[in-house]
Amino acid sequence: VEPSKVWPHSASPILTNAGLAAVPVPVQPRDLTLQPGAAITLTCSLASDMSSYTMLWYRQHVYGDPIEFIIKEYDTSRGRFKATLDTNQNRFSLGISELQVNDSGTFYCNEHLRYYNFYSAFFFYSSYASVASLGLGPPTHILYPGILSN
Repeated sequence: VEPSKVWPHSASPILTNAGLAAVPVPVQPRDLTLQPGAAITLTCSLASDMSSYTMLWYRQHVYGDPIEFIIKEYDTSRGRFKATLDTNQNRFSLGISELQVNDSGTFYCNEHLRYYNFYSAFFFYSSYASVASLGLGPPTHILYPGILSN
């Protein structure tokens, strides 16, 4: 299942949450280059109780490209993408199996405050993952700091 495009603008917006919602924070190390066929888990955390939020993951292949919705906590899995919510530790993870070169990009964790229909600033915390095709080296640029684990 291909993620759907949700932000067709040429630049990422800066959204503010005006104190109404918690902002996802990094949990793990930053940038990583992986080989095709590998698996990866990306994790974000909230300072407040995740049970008040619906958690979502998005991806942007290259800065300026559309931002694509990948999965939310209730989807659990969509093809090679798997969402895992740990409310005890306030962590939301995205697992990607059998990585492909076109999986490279910046990944964003977002929270939706259920009771107020409010989306906060998922563009503030993100992860850059590059899947190198065989014979190619690492990426020549890094887009954003990240929160990746292997």
